[in-house]
Amino acid sequence: MYYLNPKKNADGGYSNFQSTPFRGAIELTEEQSETFLSYNGFVTIQRIEDEETGEIGTLVEPNMEAWEAWRAAQAEQPEEPEPEQPVTWASMAAAIRKGVNEID
Repeated sequence: MYYLNPKKNADGGYSNFQSTPFRGAIELTEEQSETFLSYNGFVTIQRIEDEETGEIGTLVEPNMEAWEAWRAAQAEQPEEPEPEQPVTWASMAAAIRKGVNEID
């Protein structure tokens, strides 16, 4: 079982679930958690009651409209630049030697 905070984020998706139960959590089965992950938390969750047994269950389905809007927004984001390489003593010494050689 996995446990999900029932409050949605500002973007319409849910925060990631956790393996530890907590008060007010929505319980997700393995299958439901796979759906949740496949759609990056953009799902609809409904509490349903089985008319024959009276048992209450949870229905988790993709929220295609919200998920596709989120994916489009992600595609518009510029790629992260490569991090700069750290400056090392060897690279500083090489730069100094190069600078001294250019002056001569």
